[in-house]
Amino acid sequence: MDNDKQITGFTNGIARAMSRIEAITQHLDDHCNLAPDDVTWASVGSIQNVDAKLVEICKFLGITVNDPFAQEAQ
Repeated sequence: MDNDKQITGFTNGIARAMSRIEAITQHLDDHCNLAPDDVTWASVGSIQNVDAKLVEICKFLGITVNDPFAQEAQ
């Protein structure tokens, strides 16, 4: 194939992205390493910022994700 380097670069990029997704998932599963008493409004803002960036990534990739809390936001 003529595009072996492109395929390698693409698959390497996927592997890096998957590694980051795994690290993010672990961090979120651990509630961002915060104990309940340590959660502040700054924590809320930070996680909302993370969510906004994930929404942006999904839009970039053409992925539609149903927001389970969309009714609450209205």
